[in-house]
Amino acid sequence: LLAWFNEGDTRAYKIRFPNGTVDVFRGWVSSIGKAVTAKEVITRTVKVTNVGRPSMAEDRSTVTAATGMTVTPASSSVVKGQSTTLTVAFQPEGATDKSFRAVSADKTKAIVSVSGMTITVKGVAAGKVNIPVVSGNGELAAVAEITVTDS
Repeated sequence: LLAWFNEGDTRAYKIRFPNGTVDVFRGWVSSIGKAVTAKEVITRTVKVTNVGRPSMAEDRSTVTAATGMTVTPASSSVVKGQSTTLTVAFQPEGATDKSFRAVSADKTKAIVSVSGMTITVKGVAAGKVNIPVVSGNGELAAVAEITVTDS
């Protein structure tokens, strides 16, 4: 709370009512008070100034976790100096977070670039190279094997 007060940021926060309903608000901490009782228990009072109107957390869209990730094709070949593409897909199709990172395990053999759900692999030198792909949250991974040929 102190950091929120000191920074003066407008943030989202939730209030859970005794009946289980949760409302989501946006606002900033406009004042903080402190009371110290004889038993040295500190009680803080907080005043939050709201921005806009609250929304019910139950009305917000649900998050669908990704349970799987695939890279196709799983293996491919490319001529040195040329490019090939790989496609990343998440399961289920309606997964909320479809972000990922892809790298070349050996940049002397191949380099990668990402655009949307497509990975472009450019051959640099002959040999085999793995292209590991990791989901944005780090929980899922897949690997494509690329063979770079001289011709």
